[in-house]
Amino acid sequence: MNYMGQDTSKVHVWVGINYDPSFDNYFELDDSGVDVDDTRYKICGFCKDIAEKWYDEDWIGVVQSPVSVDLDTLLGDELSVSDITLADIKKKCVDKGLKSANAMFYYIDALIEIKDKDKDYNSLFYIGAFDTDL
Repeated sequence: MNYMGQDTSKVHVWVGINYDPSFDNYFELDDSGVDVDDTRYKICGFCKDIAEKWYDEDWIGVVQSPVSVDLDTLLGDELSVSDITLADIKKKCVDKGLKSANAMFYYIDALIEIKDKDKDYNSLFYIGAFDTDL
């Protein structure tokens, strides 16, 4: 699917445990007014990790709980995916040793490619790219 220039057919999902109070800093875009191509533009941690200078805030979701919860609770209704896909996401989490977690983020964009699938992304595991219901 294409929605206002964004390919919404895939959602990338990261899940894990991160209690750091500065968790959200990883996603902070430079709002100084400097153009993204200017050398003074500060590229956020998330952007660096997905090899982009910028991301569309309308297509990201970030969840952090003060305590670890089961995967059903964490993933809940956050992701626009089928029940079958949600079950696949949960299985991939368990395969990575996660039966519970306190943090997740996702980004809807089929055009980005996550090259290092084993990297530590703000202390979370990259779970994969999945078909959306959008």
